[in-house]
Amino acid sequence: MAQSFNLQGIKFFFEILKNPQLAIPHFDVKDIRDINPQELIERGFKGVVWDKDNTLTNPYALEINPIIASAYDSFKQVFGNNMAIFSNSAGTNDDKDFRKAKRVEENLGIPVIKHKLKKPEGIEDIAEHFSCEPEKLVMIGDRYFTDVAFGNRYGMLTIRVKPFTNQGDNVIVKLIVRQLENANVSRWGQRGIVAPEHRLYHQDIQYK
Repeated sequence: MAQSFNLQGIKFFFEILKNPQLAIPHFDVKDIRDINPQELIERGFKGVVWDKDNTLTNPYALEINPIIASAYDSFKQVFGNNMAIFSNSAGTNDDKDFRKAKRVEENLGIPVIKHKLKKPEGIEDIAEHFSCEPEKLVMIGDRYFTDVAFGNRYGMLTIRVKPFTNQGDNVIVKLIVRQLENANVSRWGQRGIVAPEHRLYHQDIQYK
């Protein structure tokens, strides 16, 4: 299931260039095994917004990647029903009759938020689902210019994970977009640009 053209994402790209802080995550980890969900909830975070592709599943797959299955179960034990997937594939208009979303919900055991507008839009759908202010949510995803920038734009704690694989990934994303994101984020980091301040964020949060 390939993704359709994301005009909002193209426009947001220029917003990021003007404010590169948006693309810098609060944490950059290999995968969710390097995150302690209990620590997050003790800091006051109420819910987790997940990207799907290359964060929980392989690109466009419908089941959890087995290497993070145990860590994902730990998140479910800690956050319970306060987790949902917000993807630019499953749950969008690209997903006919939300068939993929339904399969993902069955396999992963958490809701897929249905939405017409792709990241960086859609915060209204997230706010309605979680019924709390965005600063108490954690956004976890593999893309700097979509997941991280979206979360930072609305005041969430942002955690970026490395993608599992480029096999089956969107061709444009694989060949062009990721290289562009990585190069810019590396350059901005060298300039000392850091993630936006977060009221519940502390340098001493432990990953594990």
